[in-house]
Amino acid sequence: MNKIISLNRDVKYRVEGLKMIVRGGELMLDAGSGPGILTLIAFKIGISESVLLDPLIEMHIEARRRIKNCRNMHNVIGVFEYPPFRRDIFNIIGCSFSLRDARNIVKATKMLTEKLKPNGYILIIEMGKPENHILSFILYIYWRYIVPIIAIIIARRKWRKYIALSETYLKLPKNNQLKKLLKTLYKVIIFKEKIMGGGLIVIGKFKKQ
Repeated sequence: MNKIISLNRDVKYRVEGLKMIVRGGELMLDAGSGPGILTLIAFKIGISESVLLDPLIEMHIEARRRIKNCRNMHNVIGVFEYPPFRRDIFNIIGCSFSLRDARNIVKATKMLTEKLKPNGYILIIEMGKPENHILSFILYIYWRYIVPIIAIIIARRKWRKYIALSETYLKLPKNNQLKKLLKTLYKVIIFKEKIMGGGLIVIGKFKKQ
């Protein structure tokens, strides 16, 4: 379903972002990991270990089903705003279509920053909200009306969770606002707007003050 509503780009964006920052042997935090798709791709590209952070037990179960017999994958129940890890531990923090679900994006981003090692990277793959009012309205129509129809046809019993995406979209900061926030925490290396600004690939490099 996610593949369809992202116009077949969800995996492509994850691969594109990870290939820019994975050198081999990294410890990654998959923040808002869901069913573990980002971790699965990251292992194939070359990370050595991944910690999956998600508040839902069923998501961790699904991730374990998807990534079998992996000793270097660890599941932790928790949320963005209060990540239960010590400082300076991760080489990479990945947020793959998950940061939008944080109750407070500003707080979540700052709290995650504390867990990055010096010169560590944060990767954000997310739905975007362009500054252009016409494009923003077109994308709202897509999330509000078209996605629910697709969900009813494809997802059937699970269609209701996709209805909320239009409300999530309205709450998102505009792309330039998100970029401004991230620049206070990182050196923003990559800020790619995809599909008329409706998709984002963001890479930030963290430097200790």
